[in-house]
Amino acid sequence: MAAAVVAAAVKPRDKKPVVTRFYGGLLLDDGPRAEGEAASILLQVDEDGRELVLERRGLTGVNLDSGAYSVVVSVSGFDIVIEERLTFGEPSGPHATGAEVRFESPGPERFHFLYRSDVLGRNCAFTLSLRPGSRVERELV
Repeated sequence: MAAAVVAAAVKPRDKKPVVTRFYGGLLLDDGPRAEGEAASILLQVDEDGRELVLERRGLTGVNLDSGAYSVVVSVSGFDIVIEERLTFGEPSGPHATGAEVRFESPGPERFHFLYRSDVLGRNCAFTLSLRPGSRVERELV
């Protein structure tokens, strides 16, 4: 009987299934003021609380015309992993200094985020309550 109680107490909780979605973003050129800006992200919840807006700042080497920015968003319970995907395009021509992508909010709860840029080998982690107007800004380290 004691063994059954101990086994039930240490049994891992059921994990929620992972839902993964791919979102294409929009490359931006914020002009000379954004050149040399540190690699960072700004994540904010829109006024309705239905959509998340992710701004990626400090992009370098991504061609504005032939490059691309996208993210893969994986949600499991209260954990969200955002993986950055970059296509650099032609080396010559105008370059993007930032990017923006929008995706649906999983709900008005507190979530743990991990943003990964495998190309840069950098990431950041934070917690955010997804309420209208909430926002967080983090540098990729």
